[in-house]
Amino acid sequence: MYALQTLPLALFGLAWETVWVFALWWRLWYERETTAAVDSTFFEIALGVVMAPIVAPWTYVYPHYFKALPERWKQATAHRTASRAT
Repeated sequence: MYALQTLPLALFGLAWETVWVFALWWRLWYERETTAAVDSTFFEIALGVVMAPIVAPWTYVYPHYFKALPERWKQATAHRTASRAT
């Protein structure tokens, strides 16, 4: 259960690593301004960008983070539905 509690943090890490690769490294690579340190960092981060989606429990992530409505909206919807029924 502890791994599922840290899942939002892991998804955040995946998001910033993906942004770093596409926004920073790709621009430096395109302009031929990369250094050995930047390239080394790229390979370390790119490994996370590739591996994280492979090992992520998408059967849990999708229904709990993308498909599910937030709790306060569920309560408001239930209240609206109950008031329409009466």
